[in-house]
Amino acid sequence: MQSRLIRLAMLIPIALVVASIVVWGWWMFRPDSTRPKGPQVEVDSAPVGGVTFEIQHRAGLDDYTPVWGAESLTVHRGKEFLDYADGVLVVNGKGFPSPKPGEVVRWNLEGALLIDGRAQSPHPLQPRPLTALGTALRWELRGGSDAPRDTLSVDWSRSGRVLLAANGDGSARLWDPDQLAIRMLFSPDPPKGGRGRWGLRGAISPDGKIVATANLQAEGVTLWDVATGAKLAVLSEPPGKVTEIAFATDGWLLEARGGTLYARDLTGDRTRVIALGQVHSEFTPPFAIAPGTGTVARNDGHRVIVSRPAVLARPSAVVPLEVPESPLVIEKVTDEGYVALSVDGGLVAVFDGTSRLGVYDAKTGSLRTRLRWRKLQDRQGEPMQIGGMAFFADGKTLAVGSIDSIRFYDLETGREWGILPSEWVRQLAISADGKTLAAALRYRSGVHLWETAELVAK
Repeated sequence: MQSRLIRLAMLIPIALVVASIVVWGWWMFRPDSTRPKGPQVEVDSAPVGGVTFEIQHRAGLDDYTPVWGAESLTVHRGKEFLDYADGVLVVNGKGFPSPKPGEVVRWNLEGALLIDGRAQSPHPLQPRPLTALGTALRWELRGGSDAPRDTLSVDWSRSGRVLLAANGDGSARLWDPDQLAIRMLFSPDPPKGGRGRWGLRGAISPDGKIVATANLQAEGVTLWDVATGAKLAVLSEPPGKVTEIAFATDGWLLEARGGTLYARDLTGDRTRVIALGQVHSEFTPPFAIAPGTGTVARNDGHRVIVSRPAVLARPSAVVPLEVPESPLVIEKVTDEGYVALSVDGGLVAVFDGTSRLGVYDAKTGSLRTRLRWRKLQDRQGEPMQIGGMAFFADGKTLAVGSIDSIRFYDLETGREWGILPSEWVRQLAISADGKTLAAALRYRSGVHLWETAELVAK
């Protein structure tokens, strides 16, 4: 009996050791379905603009932050980032092919991005920094203004390479950009009140024979003879401060004055104006014109209206009649929105003042492409506004200026392909021969020029 107890006492530790080995073996080699894991892998799924997104992530991790929207999606997943807006898909700073409605985008924790199960490579067109230095046109400021630092407008003659720059020192300078020389200086009388000569804008007729200047703080438009520099007329009626001017043709001057867009007949009685519609009266230029085409895009603070007033084609007309087709109307645009027309008047670019930037067919109103305008922050933390837009002469590229750069978009794909560092842009303009891009600059008594051939190479 005693020997049995001794043998049993010896077997118990052995049994415990064997049991421990069995438990350890089961623990180490058990089926996956019963093995404890780290944070559970989960998949979020939702439609965005007709495209279904499936986002894989680990549950319980604090660095997973998705923001789903009806038309956009942003996802932070650790150090990774996915952004989908305006039809452009970007993952970790790289643009990918745009998914089509009905397709499924799958972003797993590992492996390639998938669209309908197919692995995707980055799109061949990616934003890249441009190094073109360009040429700076600088001048000595004239006295008499309390805000001489802003060049508010640049405009090219359609005949020859002549550039007009209007500056806050109260003068408009006519440049020969190839010789880097000022050909003529136009200095209208300062306003009687307000802030001195601050806020000068200018325009040159397509044939290069007449210059018009206007001050944001005054109600007058001054006409100048380019050949002699002589003052031709000061046009103070109808009442209202003038926020923008542009030549539609050699014989018609457009004026945004007191909340109304007027067409002024320069071929006869210069006091005769015809109202074309409402425009906003804030700082951002409220209209754009494609000279010689009769196409006008105006922003009334709520929408953009694109039309072709028949009066611009017939200088003798007294009543402004629209052409038979209905004008194009683009809704939900603020008074901080910006508009630009292509050289032939066939395309209109519209920034809504907040985040959306699109290019439309100016005749049918159809959306050609939605451009991905990234909502960056300015130095005060506010959304970065657009300061100028200009179509290249071939209609294939749109230049967009802001606080610290000019960005270039391919209009066929809607993708940004170039970023050019720049001082704060107030306005952009392309020369009639399509060879030169000019930028009016804020906080700078000058203009910067770049040859387009240096910019479009991709």
